[in-house]
Amino acid sequence: MSPAKNQSGQPGTSTRWRFIKAYGTAFSILSRYLVLLLSGKFVSADTRQNWLSAEHRRTAEKLAAALLVLKGIYIKLGQTMSIMGNVLPVEFTEGFEQLQDAVPPHPFAEVNARILQDLGQPAQTLFASIEEVPIASASLGQVHVAQAHSGEKLAVKIQYPGIEELTRNDLKTIRRIVSIVHFFFPQFNLKAVIAEAAKVVVLELDYLVEADNIQKIAANFTGDARYVFPTVHSELSSAKVLTTSFIEGAKVTDQKKLAEFGVSPSQLARDLIEFYCKQIFQDGFYHADPHPGNIIITPNGKIAMVDFGAVASVSPAMRKGMTLFVEGLIKRDTKILGQAVKAMGFVSRADNEETLEKVVEYFYSKISSLKIENFNNLNFSQFQELNDLVELRKIDVSISDLTSLFLIPKDWILLERTILLMMGLTAQLDETLNPVDIVIPYVETFLLGKDRSMKDLLITASKDLLVSYIGLPGELNKTLKKLNAGQLTMQLPDLRRELAGIKQGIAQLGCVLLAIAGGLLSHFSYRAGLLDQGLRFEYGSYAFALAFVYFLMNR
Repeated sequence: MSPAKNQSGQPGTSTRWRFIKAYGTAFSILSRYLVLLLSGKFVSADTRQNWLSAEHRRTAEKLAAALLVLKGIYIKLGQTMSIMGNVLPVEFTEGFEQLQDAVPPHPFAEVNARILQDLGQPAQTLFASIEEVPIASASLGQVHVAQAHSGEKLAVKIQYPGIEELTRNDLKTIRRIVSIVHFFFPQFNLKAVIAEAAKVVVLELDYLVEADNIQKIAANFTGDARYVFPTVHSELSSAKVLTTSFIEGAKVTDQKKLAEFGVSPSQLARDLIEFYCKQIFQDGFYHADPHPGNIIITPNGKIAMVDFGAVASVSPAMRKGMTLFVEGLIKRDTKILGQAVKAMGFVSRADNEETLEKVVEYFYSKISSLKIENFNNLNFSQFQELNDLVELRKIDVSISDLTSLFLIPKDWILLERTILLMMGLTAQLDETLNPVDIVIPYVETFLLGKDRSMKDLLITASKDLLVSYIGLPGELNKTLKKLNAGQLTMQLPDLRRELAGIKQGIAQLGCVLLAIAGGLLSHFSYRAGLLDQGLRFEYGSYAFALAFVYFLMNR
């Protein structure tokens, strides 16, 4: 049965059809993972890991295809998740990358209706001319080139009609589906991922916010002739239509055009690094999507940014946490490191200090050999093993404990992604450039303030370490006295076994309820003629029944 279509012939806008398609896809994917979970009990760890990696890749491909059919918010969330390599398996982020440039445009009549609705007049009246074929199309809107009555060339970004209601309904469906998936696979922390991605998407629905972002970042670079920004035409803009000056130029990675413009790739790379260092470390407000398509080099060699829907701030808490983290590394103090992790927003619960201390001490032991006398000495290859969660068994911390205690804050997701994109781009422009030399002064000022240097902090840290070493014998003597007097107490975690049993019972009940729900949805889908969706729900029902058996086997 073909999917429901709207009046323009675009598939996927019927609320009922989108609901069934989304749930059907989720049930199909979840059922395969549950079967994999059950069968993985009977094979080696290496085989199980290979199966899991292959399933991740297959799932990412199927999910990306489904998102393209569903369109709208689903594509946007997929695009957002494609940049979350620090949260999701690499197979997912690679699979979702195809969503970045795979969005077909909407007919001009649709977007012109939006202009009429928001600005009170059709595009043909507001502009001297407008090209009906967009130069770019995205999940929430598309961009057309127009000419003002004054003769100025303009870029008009128009949001698709009806996208707000679809977004609200789709977000409800997505949150429900993710809650089910998170129940069975909490190690991926998908609830937090979707929550943060949804915040980004909702902000991008308001083009007035984007207009404000353009003006705010442009103001921070007043007087610096190396950078140019689009000018917002407020009289031709609204929450759903954004009109700016059109910036002529070439993509930053177009080496042929750069040569024609007489632009040095090496100098361009340095200017880009300084551009982002100022935004992140001085202004605390930055363009969070610096992929090559958003960076234009003008014929006179200036750097221009477009698409300011995704921006981010370095919050005071994140700044404080980053400062504490560097201080903790230098002083070799795991308590300060724990405070830093909390301050940056990586801890979701404050009631499990024991697990937090274990994790911080374990990871510190992995990086304690780092030399921080100078930022140039940082060796990031020593961090590579930190992704191996299997090693956490050495410190008696389960993946469940870890995922319930920690989360990746949006501030960090966007900051890390922005830095990685910028470092990759500058390396592409000049592979011999060492960005550390440019970044160090900005980082030192950011972390320590204008009146302190890394040298001052090292001297202070050395004094603190000396004092602590002098005082250690006295503290040890106090502890031994308490032990001899029988006054030393130890606190052990209680009820862990009982709570695990309760959690397993809830999981078994959830499997039974979802198996029944899958059967009912399958029945109704078959009756409605949706054979493909009915089959997916049927398989999902069987999978949850198998999951119930799996939990019984592991009691």
